[in-house]
Amino acid sequence: MKEQEGANHDTDQPERAAQPQSRYRVDHYGKSRNFAAYEGQTIIAVTLYRKGAAEITKRLAEKDRTIAALESQLAAVSQSQVFPAPPSAEPVPAPTWTPPRQLAFIAAEDMPAYRITSPRRRPATATRRP
Repeated sequence: MKEQEGANHDTDQPERAAQPQSRYRVDHYGKSRNFAAYEGQTIIAVTLYRKGAAEITKRLAEKDRTIAALESQLAAVSQSQVFPAPPSAEPVPAPTWTPPRQLAFIAAEDMPAYRITSPRRRPATATRRP
């Protein structure tokens, strides 16, 4: 029995060593049953299940790969295109800033009165029945 446990233990170690080091990792969150996704020492998210934290790290790593690919494409495009200098390198003067005009003050007396167009309800009268 010990030989089998030792054999399984030895085979697990090379597999872990063969995995490339990732920017993100999943580990237990403190002494709870929750799992946390970490970027270095920074906690990104805390989940109840390991699969949830693994999915978060997987998606973030995928986004990192996409960003790196787009940056390399952008670098290749910018190197292949040479933009000529504009004919006049002198700056164009910007228009001067002027503050907005002040609106005239409207006095309360000049405003039309609010008019109620719906009929008013009469207050309910208390009717007593003998």
